[in-house]
Amino acid sequence: DADFFADMAVAAIQRVGVAGEEAKTDSKEPKLKYSVKNVSILKIHGKRQKESQLVDGLALYQTRAAQGMPRSLKDARIAIVDFDLRKAKLQFGITVSVEDPENLEGIRDKETEITKRTID
Repeated sequence: DADFFADMAVAAIQRVGVAGEEAKTDSKEPKLKYSVKNVSILKIHGKRQKESQLVDGLALYQTRAAQGMPRSLKDARIAIVDFDLRKAKLQFGITVSVEDPENLEGIRDKETEITKRTID
């Protein structure tokens, strides 16, 4: 097991190498700096040690919000945003009452449009 994890640790550190200042030799190639902070270990209980794997990229351990959601996705596109995508709550004391269902759909479309505008 020691060799298995040693090889994985070396491979992980090599993947996060960042070019630093030029080397002091005549070779003009930049020195690589390796930061252990750029390597994360994600522990999942109930798995065997030999099932450990090195993931190139970002790995998140999350549970599904609903049973109907897929367990995995291939070629997923992920957006990282620094704002809340949830619908904004109205200020205190403000209520919206809709009597016609067609108006309700228009309000939902407007909320979707505002969210898309925020993303762009």
